[in-house]
Amino acid sequence: MQRSNEVHGENYRIQTLKEKQADSLVAAKDHDTLVILPTGYGKTIIIQCLPFLEEQPSVIIIVNPLNTIIEEESSRFGKHCQFVDDDFIKGLTSPEAATAQDLMNVQNVQNGKILYLLGHPEKIASMEMKKFLMREPLASKVIKVLLLCYFLYSALSPHSKVDCAS
Repeated sequence: MQRSNEVHGENYRIQTLKEKQADSLVAAKDHDTLVILPTGYGKTIIIQCLPFLEEQPSVIIIVNPLNTIIEEESSRFGKHCQFVDDDFIKGLTSPEAATAQDLMNVQNVQNGKILYLLGHPEKIASMEMKKFLMREPLASKVIKVLLLCYFLYSALSPHSKVDCAS
């Protein structure tokens, strides 16, 4: 928590973790982990701490289909977060057509200045992003991929099966 607090500053300082937050982080350190917690429990705090599970800060990839959540997380993680959109992918694939800012964003990810890559499923799962994530130095820095699933429970029948696997 101390390293997370140093990076994220006063606005998002974590005093203590709830029991299930701490359990989730312990589990995520060594295993693929499915965390299901109620709204308002503090799942974002778990995400905030994930890059600091290892000695060297890691990159966390957050796949999220909801614009409102993406905007909220982008705001929370600020300069440590990169939104993966068409412009970012252009910086990967067409440097001659990309803006200076697009190229700087790609470079910031490669240089370890970014802790969170955040985007819609179709952007994160694009062939361009897969190739980018598989190259060093990034390939050894990606520690976790978070697939955030949102759906209405009331829309499901008691016999429905929902699978949020990557």
